[in-house]
Amino acid sequence: MPRSPDTARSYGLGPQGRVLVLLAASLVGLELYLVFGFAATSDEAALTRFFATLGAQFAVYAAALILLARRRGSQPGAARPATIIWTAAIACRLIALGAGLDHGDPWRGLQRELAIGTDALAQPSGYEPFLLYDNDVWRYRVDGSLLAHGVVPYRIAPLEVDETRPTPILPESDAAALASYRAEILESERMTDVFARTSYPEVRTVYGPVALALFAATERLAPGGVLAWKLVAVAADLLVCWLVVRLARSLGHGACWPLLAWSWNPLVLKELAASAHVDAVLVALQTGAVLLALRRSPWAAVALGLAAAIKPTALLVLPVLIRRTPTVRTWLLLAATLTVVWAPFATAVPDFLRAQAHFAGSWQFNAGAWELARSAASALGSFDPVRAANAVYGLTVLVLALGTGLALRGEAAAERLVACCGMLYAALALLGPVVNPWYALWALPFSAALRSWPWLACSGLLAVSYTHYLDGVTPLPALLVQHLGVAAICLAWLLTSRRRPLAGEIRRG
Repeated sequence: MPRSPDTARSYGLGPQGRVLVLLAASLVGLELYLVFGFAATSDEAALTRFFATLGAQFAVYAAALILLARRRGSQPGAARPATIIWTAAIACRLIALGAGLDHGDPWRGLQRELAIGTDALAQPSGYEPFLLYDNDVWRYRVDGSLLAHGVVPYRIAPLEVDETRPTPILPESDAAALASYRAEILESERMTDVFARTSYPEVRTVYGPVALALFAATERLAPGGVLAWKLVAVAADLLVCWLVVRLARSLGHGACWPLLAWSWNPLVLKELAASAHVDAVLVALQTGAVLLALRRSPWAAVALGLAAAIKPTALLVLPVLIRRTPTVRTWLLLAATLTVVWAPFATAVPDFLRAQAHFAGSWQFNAGAWELARSAASALGSFDPVRAANAVYGLTVLVLALGTGLALRGEAAAERLVACCGMLYAALALLGPVVNPWYALWALPFSAALRSWPWLACSGLLAVSYTHYLDGVTPLPALLVQHLGVAAICLAWLLTSRRRPLAGEIRRG
């Protein structure tokens, strides 16, 4: 028997509210299945389930965005959409904490993860080698473990920690700490798991000192523990949710659509809460820097400096942000921040730069534009096509950053400044030799705050790169779907948008 409008209002829900609750429940249910419904292995059946579930989540996400875009206000007594959005967002993140737990006995895996201090070292890891098709978290644990015990990860690779391997020449303090580490920590059951699961163990860390400090802090609490780091990633992710709302309001937009655009995005849920990428903290600092710049606060330089001390690429938007706070104090705060965070590692800076150069020169994955540049350089007879393609990529993003900064003459409008930051981070993510799907998140908060749909759609396409787990290579059709799809979306936006700023909008309201 259908409920009357009065009965519906007694439940605090209008018609749109009921639909939104249904969509929220669907998103949470799909997240439960994605995390606990099947073992995330590299066989075709598991990957088919993964893509089907992720695709269903994106369908729910798109439906919710359309519903809120058409919203014309709420009925008297109806629940605020923000309450529903926040509830589902938090529920999904709590569920995603379980991604990667021992699939045979997740409760036992959780118990092992809750062990703290030296008790944790005596137990195997509670998580499987891959956290929903990602294993970067093990590198975080290794780097944090080394630093927590006095060994600077810039000076030694995980493979070199093994005493049967040649050891690099280390300062006396590092050498003594390494000897103690090998004797007391390395052979424990937990750290044996962690080191065995670390990818590229022959390469020294490429993460900045702020990232290393966070890795070490969680390592001191729970040695080798993944859950402790996941909680940091979720906290940073929820901070981004709040920052997106503040950023949207600074631009004169409502809060609900931008909040949903970030917090319900399936790629965000997968990469940050489930797979626990350090980019959660990076994106929080980058978004905070832009928000502070809009308020003309020189403290934007501090936030940007901290972000750059996770990944130096965060500095790409500096020519844009400096237009908003062009003062000597801003430059001094940026320089002071970088100096303070790097001071404890000053003598290891050359090692860090060599690791960055190694990353740029030897790692390629899922590239589109970069691969075209490399192929063109090879066809033209370049002696080193990889270096040539890297030079083209670096020059392109540098010219984009400087050109955008110069184009923002005088007092740039807030929307234009935010759009420029999003555009630069999107270009950085798409044009390089490594196009990991979580790189799409660098630009996503700005698209959400601007109520801009193209990059939200692009984020779904980049998840197709996980097809490489079938045989270790991204198939050509998957590459074409991603990169041509992104190009088609951007072209469609340019052709259909009545306004031509650097970011399109779904109508306000």
